[in-house]
Amino acid sequence: MKFSVDDHPFIPPRELQRALAPLMPDMPVDFNYLLPSLSQLMMMMPEDEHSLVIGRSDHEMVYSAMADVGKAFIKLSDSYNYVKKTYVENYNLSKKLDSTSDDLETARFHLSEETKEVRKLKLQLKELKQAHATELEAKVAAAVEAFKSSAEYEKSLMDARDEGIEHCRYHIQSLRPQWDLSFLDHPPNPS
Repeated sequence: MKFSVDDHPFIPPRELQRALAPLMPDMPVDFNYLLPSLSQLMMMMPEDEHSLVIGRSDHEMVYSAMADVGKAFIKLSDSYNYVKKTYVENYNLSKKLDSTSDDLETARFHLSEETKEVRKLKLQLKELKQAHATELEAKVAAAVEAFKSSAEYEKSLMDARDEGIEHCRYHIQSLRPQWDLSFLDHPPNPS
């Protein structure tokens, strides 16, 4: 792409010189080397375009000066294009980095949400375990109470049986004192 003043913003000579100096080490520090050639061109320009006859050596000098100017602007154009290309590449790389950063931020957000979900599930599992443990404790307590109630009921039956036996012994002995009632001291096991 050729250098065009119309396509690009104006860059002050000193800023352009400072920017292009690292890219063109063979170019002098400033553009003063063009001044002799430009001065020669200006010196050869007549006040009246018909009043000066230019000789062969003058033509060669003009062509040489024009060639120097052309080479300088070609090099300047190439350097500008290189700077612009580098800028575009850096800009695209910056865009990619921004996009990658956004993707990373999105991934971090999803990971954070998943971590929250895992914590929530762990809490629910803990609560469920506690609920099951409480329910199991309640069932065990109920079974123990039922066993105690059963034992108390069985004891009450045994007491009632013993009371009934004693009552029968009393009446039998009062009616038939000669009978041997020792077998009542060892009643059969109900089971």
